[in-house]
Amino acid sequence: MSNKQKNTVTVDDVEYDVDKMEITEQYLVMQIRDVRAQINTLNIKLGQLQASQSTFMKTLAEALKKEAA
Repeated sequence: MSNKQKNTVTVDDVEYDVDKMEITEQYLVMQIRDVRAQINTLNIKLGQLQASQSTFMKTLAEALKKEAA
């Protein structure tokens, strides 16, 4: 038995075997997969940056309140 996963991509509700595609088509699939991975990484980073900004703003607001008192 083979444990190899199927290398497929679905376009317009049709599943295609990437291994049977032309080289140019395989290249496009790799590009799409890479771009999706980068988008996911950037979304994670964005969440981290937004949380950091929120924390910094809260810390600044608290510091200014103490200073004003």
